[in-house]
Amino acid sequence: MTPIAQSLVQLNSAVILLGGTTLFAKLISLPAQSITLYRAVIGFVALALFIRLSNTGYRLKNGREYFDE
Repeated sequence: MTPIAQSLVQLNSAVILLGGTTLFAKLISLPAQSITLYRAVIGFVALALFIRLSNTGYRLKNGREYFDE
């Protein structure tokens, strides 16, 4: 897949996910706090899987880098 095609797929996926948020909120009959909690848990799991599968480090080299501006 060319970089342009890959970018278009990613952009369209983001638009569908963001546009579908209100649709899903109307269909789900849960309180807002529960929906927010579930979305946060799903986001955490997705990010953790992405970091694990991409084999990239998520830690900085030394402690000073955490506080540099």
